[in-house]
Amino acid sequence: MKSYIQILGTSTVDATPSVVVHFDSQRYLFNCGEGTQRLCVEKKVRFAKLQNIFFTRINWENTGGIPGMMLTLADAGTSKLTLHGGPNLTHFIAATRHFIQRSSFRLDLNETMKPFKDDNLSVTTIQLEPDNMQLDTDGTQDVVAIRESILRKMFGGQNVNISMCKQAQSEAQQEAVKKVKSQGSGNERKMHERLPRTTRSQISLCYICQGPTVQGKFDAKAAAQLGLKPGPDFGKLKNGQPVTTPNGVVIQPEQVVGPSRPGTTFMIIDCPSPSYISSLINAPEFKLYQNASNSLPAHCIVHMVGDDVLENEQYQEWMNNFGSDTQHIVAHPKLCSQTIAFTGSAKTQLKLSHMDNEIFPLPYFSNTPDKSLSAFVNLPKKTIKASSLLAYHTEPKQRLDESLILPAFDPEAEEFKSVLANREDFLTAVTELKEQLSEPSSNSAGVSGQDVVVTTLGTGSAIPSKYRNVSSTAVTIPDVGSVLLDAGEGTYGQLYRHLVITNSHNKTIGQSLNEFLRSLKFIFVSHLHADHHLGVIRVLDKWNELQEGTQDQPLYIVAPLRFQTWLQEYSDIQEIGLRNIRFINAEELVYHKRRNYDPQHLKGLKDTLNLKEIKTTDVIHCPWSYGISLEHSDGWKLVYSGDTRPCDKLVQLGQDATLLIHEATFEDEMKKEAIDKRHSTTSEAVDVSDRMNSRFLLLTHFSQRYPQVPVFTDAHAKVGISFDLMNVRMSDLPKLPKFVQPLKVLYENSNDELDSEEE
Repeated sequence: MKSYIQILGTSTVDATPSVVVHFDSQRYLFNCGEGTQRLCVEKKVRFAKLQNIFFTRINWENTGGIPGMMLTLADAGTSKLTLHGGPNLTHFIAATRHFIQRSSFRLDLNETMKPFKDDNLSVTTIQLEPDNMQLDTDGTQDVVAIRESILRKMFGGQNVNISMCKQAQSEAQQEAVKKVKSQGSGNERKMHERLPRTTRSQISLCYICQGPTVQGKFDAKAAAQLGLKPGPDFGKLKNGQPVTTPNGVVIQPEQVVGPSRPGTTFMIIDCPSPSYISSLINAPEFKLYQNASNSLPAHCIVHMVGDDVLENEQYQEWMNNFGSDTQHIVAHPKLCSQTIAFTGSAKTQLKLSHMDNEIFPLPYFSNTPDKSLSAFVNLPKKTIKASSLLAYHTEPKQRLDESLILPAFDPEAEEFKSVLANREDFLTAVTELKEQLSEPSSNSAGVSGQDVVVTTLGTGSAIPSKYRNVSSTAVTIPDVGSVLLDAGEGTYGQLYRHLVITNSHNKTIGQSLNEFLRSLKFIFVSHLHADHHLGVIRVLDKWNELQEGTQDQPLYIVAPLRFQTWLQEYSDIQEIGLRNIRFINAEELVYHKRRNYDPQHLKGLKDTLNLKEIKTTDVIHCPWSYGISLEHSDGWKLVYSGDTRPCDKLVQLGQDATLLIHEATFEDEMKKEAIDKRHSTTSEAVDVSDRMNSRFLLLTHFSQRYPQVPVFTDAHAKVGISFDLMNVRMSDLPKLPKFVQPLKVLYENSNDELDSEEE
């Protein structure tokens, strides 16, 4: 039986460390941060056989990709999934009830931290605690029965099973549990009501994993010498059963089968900071694999470490105690360079940059780590940094395998220089384009807000793909602040790849991203589909980090009311700066329902962005779906549709807009699908723009069935096609329609390239 472990995410900004374990019958995943699902598509890692996911910590770094992953697995036909983790796993999953509900999907949650075993793996969980661990007293202990009732509603009746550690509860909490149980399913807690509070956990989990026992090799020659012939008797002996020869001699399996050996052992170590090292090195479970000559072999150890851990002498000594044959793989941001994780998208940017390298800048990357392993002189000799797709074969022979690692993106490398080889037709079209752009144009005359920058961070729909991430658009208003219109999973990574390049003049890497976050004043969430908001938590986490030690500034969020509940419940698990967030229910800003509504939060938002007016409207998609209009005091007006069918209310809201950003999920020939799924076609979006009398239209949210470029009709004088990381000033909007012809040339028949993995 062949099996191997494989590094999926490393410590890049796009995808935090994760490991997938491959067996013929099943896959196992350790950690699932943002970007994991997209990385699987990019690297062609199939998860059709995934049934168990293990988390080392219940925080967004390790769990941010699981809501989207669960939706995709359920929709792809996976019937059962078990999640294993520490305290607050159940609270986290229950908190996603506003945007995850799949009645045909069986979900098991295991918080017991007891050993796990199936036909492929035996997993032992080791709990690490930091020195002087402090319990957060903000909130009470979980009321298990309430969470269980919520989860049953999410996953259909009895399609959920929860195993939790038994913890001491107060008499009041015990009574609450009894009360919920006695009420039964008929009076289960309402889905919109807030979950019981939970306490934050500092626990980190490590896993010792062992494959199945490997049977000894069958010696056919020895069996023949004992008078046996090939056939059923050989099979019985291989399976450990004795057989009797025609002469009446009983042959035992050990006479013809070599000795069995224990399966390969590998470990997943998560040591977030030096304060966890004492707990790690004193854990008795690891000592079985260290020092003594008769100790069990630890074949491979994956280290997910925080700052200053690998430098620690105690940690280095602990690594060396496993012996010289153990393979160590280390994931840390300073050791793992910020290579491009999604090379398909980067290749697209490289092609588009030939048209205009300011509107289509190359994403930031660094193929050189901040630190080299050679700087750590006391590490075991068999230590290597983590790389995506690096594999360690566990059976039939233990060995490291670097053959699957793909070349790093580098536009100067020959492989990437040749992306336009033999594309003279496109290069000719680009030459003609540049001639057109050099001619004086009056289209931008009189456009206010000319220095306002619109950056389409994610332009795909439903799930992340190789070429397009899910929905997010950034708007930067000079000397005022920044805005995010939706923030699907991976938004922070997209910001990082983009901002380091476009605003990094004479600045060290990273400052421009921090500047954006410091200037972030407003996030709009159009509706509660996961592809539009799962990136908000990580953005808030990074934004909150920058608030420490500075004068607190508010961040305004306009969203459906249930999104506030989601943020509040998640903030019980992890600090995200909720104290500085000013929430406004999108329903209260609906223009045709408002009657002189101007509460303090709305006034503060308008003042901080220098807005003359901000309005929403309900649109035609799912319940609590909204479009928004931002009208600035300088005279420009931006309208964002969210997801919707053509909507008369949006047309009225956006009259005379400077720019309409409108979804165009389907091509015109798929109007029936657009109606069924409550989306718009390309021509319908153009018609909305015409009726709105918007000056410019930017199409986005394209179906992932169009892997590189959407199917569009003839060029329209005011229509632009968005791509991930496209960066356009208001003054540059007249250029976008002129890009359509070169794009048609570049991507002619491109949709025929859709391979089975992408599909």
